[in-house]
Amino acid sequence: MSLLPERVLMGLSKSPDIIHKGIRLQIQPNKATCTQTCLAMALGVPVEMVLDVYGDKAMSSQALLGALRECKTLYDRSDSFVADGWYFAQAPSLNIRGGMHTMLIHFELGEGLRVFDPNRRRKHCYYYAGDGGDLKTWGRLIYFRPGGELPKKRQ
Repeated sequence: MSLLPERVLMGLSKSPDIIHKGIRLQIQPNKATCTQTCLAMALGVPVEMVLDVYGDKAMSSQALLGALRECKTLYDRSDSFVADGWYFAQAPSLNIRGGMHTMLIHFELGEGLRVFDPNRRRKHCYYYAGDGGDLKTWGRLIYFRPGGELPKKRQ
């Protein structure tokens, strides 16, 4: 039973929810919104609310860092998994040749990785396995604490 109204659940899976350590998997609405969808998961809001503020075009790593600051989300950039918790990660896209793809990874010492790929359950898309078994490389990581506050919609 969700506490969110049905119209708010549009970006969430219709199948049983995938929730881990307070983060609920959401599905990216189009091929360019993986970063916005990950930001929505980190903030605990529907992706549509993030798209209202940040748009539906591809979002760079620098734009993500700016959004994290605007949302007052605690974060730190890292080259490796330095502490148990959640990370934004960019890896080669499995769907866009030569492109990068943003996903969330939960790391816990002794338990390994748990990948939240916003392409999971998206029709006709490849996605990284939940256990990270097929994730061979990634760019710089961004460690974060879930939460924050989405700023007002831009005019």
